[in-house]
Amino acid sequence: MGALTASCVVIGNEILSGKVRDHNAHHLSVRLRQRGVDLQHIQVIPDVVDTIAHVVAQESARSDVVITSGGVGPTHDDLTYRGVAAAFGYPVERHPQLAARMASFYGDKLTPVRLRMADIPSPATLHDAPGLWVPVVQVHNVFVLPGIPALFERLLAALDHILVGVPITLCSVYTQQHEEDLATLLEAVVARFPAVELGSYPRIGDPDHKVRVTLESRDGDAARAATAALLDLLNPALLVRVER
Repeated sequence: MGALTASCVVIGNEILSGKVRDHNAHHLSVRLRQRGVDLQHIQVIPDVVDTIAHVVAQESARSDVVITSGGVGPTHDDLTYRGVAAAFGYPVERHPQLAARMASFYGDKLTPVRLRMADIPSPATLHDAPGLWVPVVQVHNVFVLPGIPALFERLLAALDHILVGVPITLCSVYTQQHEEDLATLLEAVVARFPAVELGSYPRIGDPDHKVRVTLESRDGDAARAATAALLDLLNPALLVRVER
C-alpha cells in the first residue's frame, strides 16, 4: 500500500491578482511532509463556481485527499461550498447543527448574511477544532478550509487523525561546491539509490553555502546510506555541514 496522496486547491481572485499573498499552500506542504503524506498538486483558481467544481472533481479523482483553501464566508465571492457541491452533483442546504452552533456563538448578532455560512453541500461531514465554531466541511475526500491563515492552520491540525502517511527521513548536505560541479556526483548517487529522492538547491550570495543537497526517503537506511555515499564524493574542504 502506497503513501497517502493529497492535492491542494487554493481558491480566490485575490491570490491570482497578487492582492493577498498565499500562506496556506506552503503551510500545508510543510505539514503534510512532516506527516509523511505526498502532496502531488497545488492549483490556484478564481472564484468561479464552474472552475471550482471542475478542479475539485479532477483532484478528488486523482488524490486520496483534497484540501481547499479560501472562498468560505458570507460575501458574494465566497463560492467554494457551491463549487464543491457542484463537483459531486449535490445541493447546498442549511446544516441544522452548524446553524445552531452559529446561533450559540453569535447570539443576537447572528444575521441572515452570517447565517449563509451554514449553507453547505449536502450530505457533508463536519470536523471540529478546539475553540472554534468554524468546522472543516468534508464532502467525500474533499476537506474545505477557510483562507484566513490562522483559521486554516488550526483546522488543518484538527485533521491529523486523517492525514497520516509513512514517515520520511530527510538528510541535508550543505557545500560550497558549485552546482554544476555536483551534477555528475548527484547522478551517480541517484543511480545507486533509486529509493532516495535527491534535490539540489543553489543559493546566490549566501556566505554560508552555495548548494544545499537534500536526500529523502521512506527507507531511512537508504537515505542515510545515500548521504554517506554523497559525502564520499564531495570535496571535504568545501563541505559546510550535514543535517540528518
